[in-house]
Amino acid sequence: MRILMKNLLALALGLAVAAMAAEACLRLYNPLPFRVKNADIVLPLNARYHITTHAGSKLDPEVVHTKNSLGFRGPEPLADKVAALRIVTIGGSTTECFYISDGKTWPDLLLARCRADLGPGVWLNNAGLDGHSTRGHALLLRKFLGRLKPDVALFLVGINDLDIETRAGYDLAIDRSADLGSRASLAARLRQLSLRSELVDTLVNLRRAWFAKRAGLHHAILDFRSLPSAADPGRAELPEADRLNAYAERLRELLALSRAQGMTPVLLTQPALYGGGLDPDTGLDLGTVQTGGGLTGHMAWARLEAYNDVTRRVARAEGAELVDLAAALPKRSAFFYDFIHFSNAGNEAVADIVFTALRDFLTRAAADRKGADRL
Repeated sequence: MRILMKNLLALALGLAVAAMAAEACLRLYNPLPFRVKNADIVLPLNARYHITTHAGSKLDPEVVHTKNSLGFRGPEPLADKVAALRIVTIGGSTTECFYISDGKTWPDLLLARCRADLGPGVWLNNAGLDGHSTRGHALLLRKFLGRLKPDVALFLVGINDLDIETRAGYDLAIDRSADLGSRASLAARLRQLSLRSELVDTLVNLRRAWFAKRAGLHHAILDFRSLPSAADPGRAELPEADRLNAYAERLRELLALSRAQGMTPVLLTQPALYGGGLDPDTGLDLGTVQTGGGLTGHMAWARLEAYNDVTRRVARAEGAELVDLAAALPKRSAFFYDFIHFSNAGNEAVADIVFTALRDFLTRAAADRKGADRL
């Protein structure tokens, strides 16, 4: 017994020394560029990513993804007197389009269409952050976007809010007041430790990435022809009312924050490939296809549409502009490289839909800005 205790003590001491050494090294240099750090958003300023995809025709084989001096995708800020209209797009991975080359994301293509129609003074930046939900968008508005004074904010939201109360998503730790249950719970203690420890914060971020991958919110280039299907679409179970109500409240917060900072908010519903009917490109049954987590396409789409319905209702109730992208974008595998992320062709289709839906609104917004500049 005495030998066992000595061995356990030596093991504990060794682990403590290793943890302290890891903490010291990570404080000096952390090679993992997480964008949620110590309960805060850290934007990648002037970053440049080179990605090899091997994705055939749906994505570029060599992707170049650039961040500007603000930490966003898009052109550098313009002087007030030069900008005819300033727009930001806000959302998660389907807005950031991490694996889409510069110039081919739907915000890039939307900017090109706006400049062709409204003039070269239109400025648009893509402030999407992979994995972030409405929690992260609210912090982004408070901390970064107010000083930019954009005229219009486009929010593509919904997919990362699914089960946000029970799954430790990327931005759950951003809200220091968020409660995961008892303050004595392991998750709550880890969150508090992550505010003070570089090692714990790194481990928590790795855990979030693992949860996102398990929930199907990661990027995966799928061969849709080879995906398994169920015998029938199954019975859809809709999210609980309190979760949908909490989502509605977060949407109202985004609208209020935007308006308080002088932005006109626009809400976009979240499309996905899964749902009902046959994919015209592969013949895949989009209702019975297995999407992961034991959900068929029919079941997964019903859950997402419940959140989209909330987005529609909040837009109507709050008098906000709405682009019902979930209804307008055709369910074609040519437009997606997995169930939720857009291919090059999908980004073109999204930009066309958004621009067509907002053309008159953006024309009025540009005229309003021009009139305000004259005062």
